[in-house]
Amino acid sequence: MSAGDGRPPNGFRALPVTAERAGGYNPIAFHARRIDGALALGFRVGAGHLNPGGRCHGGVLAGFCDMQLAFAIMHDTQELHTTILPTMNLSLDFLAAVLPGAWVQGIGGTVSVTRNVAVAQCIVTADGAPAVRCSGTFKVGGARVTSGDTGAWLRACLDHGD
Repeated sequence: MSAGDGRPPNGFRALPVTAERAGGYNPIAFHARRIDGALALGFRVGAGHLNPGGRCHGGVLAGFCDMQLAFAIMHDTQELHTTILPTMNLSLDFLAAVLPGAWVQGIGGTVSVTRNVAVAQCIVTADGAPAVRCSGTFKVGGARVTSGDTGAWLRACLDHGD
């Protein structure tokens, strides 16, 4: 695996994320695996992710962070049976520019889940170096779309390769 060939690191598998499952947002080819029981989500920075300066656009990184944090909560919390977790707050600190071809990866950690609110945090890396520090607060039970269980789907994808 190298940045030039576009493949993810060993152990990561493509997640069949549809725009519907991602709340209409799906410009990133997500790959996932478990690392020490936690959900690791990543993508390879491609030409469509770049800003005019030739670096990964901050909006792409923000969208990735939002998905990483919500997916981590749903993966970690088997009691949640929801398709999405609406974002109430997303806080980002951009630490370094992310170059084309970089492998961007986050391992989200669930901080707290209550009846109404879930909180997670993550350090996102680019080729192993810290690139974004993020945290998010999500509404539990606020989604009107309840036709699926994203957490169960994520666990099944990682357990069975579906």
